[in-house]
This record gives sequence, structure tokens and C-alpha cells, in this order.
Amino acid sequence: MADDVAVDVSGLTNLAASFETASRRVGGDVADVVRETAKAVEATMREIAPVGPTGDLRRSITTSYEGDGRSGTMTADVGPTVPYARFVESGTAFMQPEPFVAPALDAHATEFGKRIDSAVAKVI
Repeated sequence: MADDVAVDVSGLTNLAASFETASRRVGGDVADVVRETAKAVEATMREIAPVGPTGDLRRSITTSYEGDGRSGTMTADVGPTVPYARFVESGTAFMQPEPFVAPALDAHATEFGKRIDSAVAKVI
């Protein structure tokens, strides 16, 4: 003797639509946080970067973005573009390090995490 089991799946379409909408809202809010934090990191990096005779290192610090966060991922790339920046940051056998990238990232990491958590919590 077999028992019949009925499962009501009528709400799954609405649930799937809700997840899609939530994903776009979270993505947009997170993208805003990424953009704002990247600009803050850039400003801090410029502020603490050592300045040589040309000022090229400080002037080379820029931010670029890939994706928009609304339909996938978004990344921000913040940092100097001059080839010698890594030697300034880490030092060499002949030169003491003058870190400016890592301290700028560290200065904003905690707040970034809190803001991401908040953006996600608004939707959940």
C-alpha cells in the first residue's frame, strides 16, 4: 500500500523572484560600498605615500573598477602604477620600506566589513 504525498510548490516562483530582486538590491548597495571605500583608500594612500623629488609615486595612485555589482561581481583596484612602488612599499636590501599601500587598506578594512554586512542585512 503506497501513501500519497502532496507538495505545494506554488510559492516557488515568487520566492525565486524575491531572491532575484534581493540579489540586485544587495549588489547595488555593495557596489556603492566598494566604490566609496575604494575612493577612501585611494585618498588615504595618497596622504601617506612618501613623496620623492618628482611626486610621481603619489600622482600614480589611482582607482579602477571592473563590473558593476548589479549583475555579477565588482572589483576595485586601488594603488600606484609606477613600477618602483613595490620597492618603496616593501624596501630592498639597500632601502628601508616605507609602507603606504598596506596601512591604507588596513585603515579602512574594518569599516568596509561593517558596511558590507549592513548592506546585506538590509535585504535579508
